Amino acid sequence: MMEDPLEIVAALRRATQLLQGFAPDVELLVEALERYLATGGATPLEECLGLAAAPGGRSWAAQEAQERRDRALRAMARQTGWGAVRMASEIAKYAGNGWTRDKARATLPDRYAGTYKQHLFEAFRAAPGGDVPSSAKQIRRIVSGGH
Repeated sequence: MMEDPLEIVAALRRATQLLQGFAPDVELLVEALERYLATGGATPLEECLGLAAAPGGRSWAAQEAQERRDRALRAMARQTGWGAVRMASEIAKYAGNGWTRDKARATLPDRYAGTYKQHLFEAFRAAPGGDVPSSAKQIRRIVSGGH
């Protein structure tokens, strides 16, 4: 692994040359790296990639985590057929009991596989700080595809 910053910059410059003309997704990365290198690193790479959060906005990582959380809750709704009130109740119970025990786990407990608790675990794992809504109104909005 390279540790010398100048070697890393040289490797990035070589990579941008080698990757030019590839697929549009790769070209996007090449252009972002070129912008980053052109500023001598003064512009954060996240900004060059177009990933910087707007002032007062949420980071791309927070948005992605919320989407993973919401997908897990929608999967739970599909699997169980429960309404928002029942889901809110189960979320509150898991937050107060199950998550307290499970949050130290890196992986899904085997006993949850294929059950609604798998989706609860995934929702809480995805949510920063275990921020999973437990109000029926919020659950209804998420399950219906809103954010």
